[in-house]
Amino acid sequence: MLQNTFVRFGVVGAFNTMVGFGVYAFGIYLGLTYYVASFVALVFGICVSFFTQGRLVFQSQLRGRFPAFLFMWCLLYLLNIAVIRLLVTFDMSYYSAGLIATLPVVLVSFILQKFIVFKGS
Repeated sequence: MLQNTFVRFGVVGAFNTMVGFGVYAFGIYLGLTYYVASFVALVFGICVSFFTQGRLVFQSQLRGRFPAFLFMWCLLYLLNIAVIRLLVTFDMSYYSAGLIATLPVVLVSFILQKFIVFKGS
């Protein structure tokens, strides 16, 4: 079951990530700072991914799980901007750093959702 869950997570997550990165890149293009652009992308992503991840990936009843999901994404936001900040200190562009930062965020997100937020689903 984990393999099927991980495959679903990958497909749904790829869609959510592309949309979220598009929102982030558009924010950078508009002149927003990386942390504001990342925050806007995060809020948009939370609204979409709670339903897509909860229903399509973990096949969970969503009632009562949003506070844990929201807290998880607060932690993931901090991880995301920390990784971006670290990468730009090595002269990487905010675009590239934002793209690369998605890798650890995605891995940590799967672990937290599978074993905490949607545990027992």
